[in-house]
Amino acid sequence: MQAGMHRGFTFSVLSQEDKVFRAEREGKGFIYKIYPGYFSYRNQYADYDRAKSKIHKLALMAKQGQPMPTAYGTFKTAAEIPFDTLQFPLVAKPDTGSLSENVFPHLSTVEQLQQAASVIEASGAVIKLESHITGWDYRILVINHQYAGCVQRRPARLVGDGQHAILELFHQRNQEPGRGDRDESHTTLHQLVFDHTSRRLLHQGRLSPRHRTARWRNLLSSRKNPRCVRF
Repeated sequence: MQAGMHRGFTFSVLSQEDKVFRAEREGKGFIYKIYPGYFSYRNQYADYDRAKSKIHKLALMAKQGQPMPTAYGTFKTAAEIPFDTLQFPLVAKPDTGSLSENVFPHLSTVEQLQQAASVIEASGAVIKLESHITGWDYRILVINHQYAGCVQRRPARLVGDGQHAILELFHQRNQEPGRGDRDESHTTLHQLVFDHTSRRLLHQGRLSPRHRTARWRNLLSSRKNPRCVRF
C-alpha cells in the first residue's frame, strides 16, 4: 500500500470483514484481498517490531497483575537450549507470530522439545520457551482496543457408538453443518484431518481406522496448522 500511494494510487476498503480493498489511479484500478496490518501498524508505532515480541507482551500483562507462565528465554537455534536446566512440561513457540502456528504445548521430554525446537528453527523464527499451563484455550479478537469476539478452541474428538468404525465416525463428523475447509480463514469450525499423527495415536491404543469400539476419543489438536484439527 505504501508503494502504491507513492505511485499515485488511492485505496479504499470494500469489506473490512473479508479484507477486500480497491486500488485506483487515473480512473483505473483493481480489487484485491490482503491483510495489510503489518505495514499499517509499522506506520503508526515506531516500536512495532518490539511490540510483536511475546516477551514484551507478557511483560505488559504482568504489570497489570495477570498470571504469567514462567519464561525460559529465547534461542536462535535448538543447540543453544540448556536442556538440563528446564522444568517440564514446556511450551515451545516462535517469539513472534500469530494464529498459533508452530506452537508446541505440553512437551514432557527432551526428545519432544528437540523436535519442536527444530521445526521452529527451520521456519526461521526465534525459539521461545515457557512453562505449560493447563486450562482452556481462548482466542480473543480486539479491534481498535475494543472487544470484538472470543472463541474457545476445543480439541477435536470422536466418541464411538459400538456400530460404526472409527473412520466412518470421522467422515460423519466432517459432514456436520458449518465445518469449513482446513485452510479456510473465515470460520472457527474446520474439517477433521486424518494423517500420520492420527494413525500413530490409533496404533498406541491398539486400534485401527476400521476398528469398532464402544467409546474412543482423542484430544490432540494440530500443532502445525492452528486451523487444522486432528482426531
